[in-house]
Amino acid sequence: MRHTVLCLLALFAAQSSFAMNFPAPKRAKEEWRDNINAALAKKGSVDFDKKPLPEAIKALKDTLGVNVVTDPANEPKATTLVTLKGKEMLYSDALKQTLAKGELDYQIRDGVIFIFHPKKTEMEMLRPEELPVARMLDGREERLDFQPAKEPAGDLLKQLTEPTGIQMKMADELKKVPITLDLKNVGLGHAIRWLYRFAGGKIEVKTDGMTIVKR
Repeated sequence: MRHTVLCLLALFAAQSSFAMNFPAPKRAKEEWRDNINAALAKKGSVDFDKKPLPEAIKALKDTLGVNVVTDPANEPKATTLVTLKGKEMLYSDALKQTLAKGELDYQIRDGVIFIFHPKKTEMEMLRPEELPVARMLDGREERLDFQPAKEPAGDLLKQLTEPTGIQMKMADELKKVPITLDLKNVGLGHAIRWLYRFAGGKIEVKTDGMTIVKR
């Protein structure tokens, strides 16, 4: 009996040791998020003297060196002037204070700093993706510059998906929507996501594949 108990204890100890040493599944690291947070955490001088809001945002974007996009339905107004001065100012604070002049805010998501109007932006455009779609899009390794200037959404979707073999259709009513974006070194999945968001669409998963339809 004692021998049996000792054997069971030894087996339990071995199993416990195995469980403790067994590596936990690794969560995919979002390097783009780390890069944006690191840029916002830096300090520097800011000197805006009645600078139009769009110019102030662009100046901060150039300083941060990260992707910044604004809700096309609620663009910052040039008539809004920004006066902000500071030395060794956190860029995150500088951005918040600058955007506050136009009652704007920002979120870090999908490879960019997204600037929006909390009360006016249609937040449905930022709805979570279906899990399989998100995995498919975000799992891609391709990085690219995506800088269309008033180009039809349908043509842009073909440019992004056909070379990679992604099967994705777009409703006819969205294909001619002009898209303007300025994304550098962005993930393919993120580029596709901002494209159909700015076109006013969302993804539906159907039996014959994925289709971008109107929100």
